[in-house]
Amino acid sequence: MGGSGFGHVIVKIPNDGVQFVNGFPVPGKQLIEDSVQVNVVGTLTTGVMAIGGETTGTTITSSDIVWELMFTEKQSAQASELNGKKVKVTGQLEKRKGVEIGDRWIVSVTSLETAENSDELNVDTNSSFRRIMVQTSGGIAGLVQHKFVFADGSVKVTQGGAADGEMSKLTAEKLKAIKLHVANTDWSKVPRESRDRGLADGMQYDFEIDTGFQRLTFTVDSSTLRNQKPLRRLLELMR
Repeated sequence: MGGSGFGHVIVKIPNDGVQFVNGFPVPGKQLIEDSVQVNVVGTLTTGVMAIGGETTGTTITSSDIVWELMFTEKQSAQASELNGKKVKVTGQLEKRKGVEIGDRWIVSVTSLETAENSDELNVDTNSSFRRIMVQTSGGIAGLVQHKFVFADGSVKVTQGGAADGEMSKLTAEKLKAIKLHVANTDWSKVPRESRDRGLADGMQYDFEIDTGFQRLTFTVDSSTLRNQKPLRRLLELMR
């Protein structure tokens, strides 16, 4: 171009797969936003206080994980009646930035129901654990055994420090029982360590439960195992 002024070029391109142009949505495009739907069984707590008021006032605790709950007015009345009880919650999980307490994980609840006295809770047992390991050691002979149970029902047993071991498979019924037990137990109430220091030639049991979110570890011995019902039950189910 000669002299003052300006020029422009218009280019026509296919818009398949294009959702935004310079930050503006393309007309007619149906956008699917990211979201996380959760299904949680745990202990409900109301009347929760926090620094700067950074809390919804209600939480659910499951496998040492604590999430805040956001209710409708009708649900809030129901939650008050279920304080301290085991409940099942479904909803959408989101992360919010806090000023005093950092990241806050909040579930906008779509359904709330009691989970007390239920043998077949409708929970997502497929994600209750990825791997469970129990190390059994001690005794006069100095036994060391590792038993691994995986989410697909595979079982591996090794002796001593051997890498290879005996492989087997749980029945579908026993695997389901283990998954329900892990999903429905409030592991935050189980002591991480319970041992009789004066016990001689006793057996020690070291548990590791990989939930996918974290690894829970517990240590008991043959004298204290009888008082730790969740761990004793888990050991029975893994036999």
